[in-house]
Amino acid sequence: MAIGVARVRVGRRIEAADGRLSSLSYEAFAGIAKLRAAAAESRAFGQWLGRYREFRALNRASAHLTNLETAMLAILQPAAATLVLWLAWQLAQDPAAQALSVGQFVAFQAAMFALLGGVHGLVSTALDLAALAPSWERAKPLLETAPEDGARGKIRHTPRGAIELSDVSFAYAGGPEVLSGIRLSIRPGEFVAIVGASGSGKSTLLRLLLGFEMPTRGNVRYDGLVLPALDLRTLRAGIGTVLQGGKLWAGDLYANIAGAANLTVDDARAAARAAGLEADIEAMPMGLYTMVGEGVSTLSGGQRQRVLIARALAGKPRILLLDEATSALDNLSQATVLASLAQREATRVVIAHRLATVRGADRIVVLEKGRIVQEGTFRELAAAPGPFAGDARAAGAVGGGPRGGTSSSSCPCRPGRPACRRRRSARAWR
Repeated sequence: MAIGVARVRVGRRIEAADGRLSSLSYEAFAGIAKLRAAAAESRAFGQWLGRYREFRALNRASAHLTNLETAMLAILQPAAATLVLWLAWQLAQDPAAQALSVGQFVAFQAAMFALLGGVHGLVSTALDLAALAPSWERAKPLLETAPEDGARGKIRHTPRGAIELSDVSFAYAGGPEVLSGIRLSIRPGEFVAIVGASGSGKSTLLRLLLGFEMPTRGNVRYDGLVLPALDLRTLRAGIGTVLQGGKLWAGDLYANIAGAANLTVDDARAAARAAGLEADIEAMPMGLYTMVGEGVSTLSGGQRQRVLIARALAGKPRILLLDEATSALDNLSQATVLASLAQREATRVVIAHRLATVRGADRIVVLEKGRIVQEGTFRELAAAPGPFAGDARAAGAVGGGPRGGTSSSSCPCRPGRPACRRRRSARAWR
């Protein structure tokens, strides 16, 4: 049993070391271009080698314990047989002891070996089960996570565009509230922009709208129906979504744009046109059948983002949820995408930092530390004191820029001279 306890302890360390090694290997391969750009290959290999040596040393220790266990179990029966023969010999040499017949001795020995065989199997099984404990502990969180019940006993409702958040609050398990008392009513076809500093809860709000997380207090409603009552798969199929850091699938552009929907090539082309991607696709030798995927440098960052936008538009959804969906686009491409979105009869909830993205919103909601602190149109918020006006002035969108009253063609650092890099960067941010 002492060996079993030692194997469990070493097994836990092996699982932890394996996780660290696998994580580092994945990160190294995923970021190999960045490692090469920083000339950090040797340093990364050194880190990997250190973790690999730790992993190998623990595996050798586990192998030694396994061999010791096997050897001890292997000598159990011969040792017991030797002990029985020795005891029988001692009894035979003692005149006062009752003599055993040959038949009695053989019967006793057979029974003893049967018992030892069972004990051997029981101990071996117990040790094997104990050795599985570290793997079980590592898999336990996944196995205990309740699967998302998105269909059984739920209302199959395709959203028509109305969204309401009633006093919604949310906190991750064991953490502070990320969102607190959110009250927001969005009409069908309305363009609502969500802005705020990093960490203010914008992306978490989007996760609540998609049902990835459920509010700890309050309700999310679509067309008057509470989110827990809805079939999540049907709901999400009626929503076009671009999440921050969205990924492409391994395959061609057509498969990436069509997604899981049964769309024709013409549908995919129309979605690409709406995302301002049609000219780029036509310039590719294989057109819609150009192979793309994560880690493949076929597309630029802006093109990849437009593919994700085209995927969101392909199913003609009545609701669009966009999280920094145009952050990698140049000004012309962004203008094309925004104009295309404006022509659609769809509710748009857009998270963005660039003021040009939210300038045309029907309503802008400003989040700060998980709370709504301002709400209104661009003009109203820019004129009112608050965080939005401060950010807009810092970006040069209102009040003549960071040095209020400075014209867009002059330099705030050197009056009377052409706009310097600082001023040009502020205009580009807009």
